[in-house]
Amino acid sequence: MLADPKEIRRKRAEQAKNSGKADPVTGGKPSPLRKKDSETS
Repeated sequence: MLADPKEIRRKRAEQAKNSGKADPVTGGKPSPLRKKDSETS
């Protein structure tokens, strides 16, 4: 039986956020125009 594709996508997205490959807020590619959280504080 195949795993639920939605669950697989969600897990892959979580891994990308944790590894820094994805923007943790939007879930998309990290934007070079957007400032990092550490720079704004």
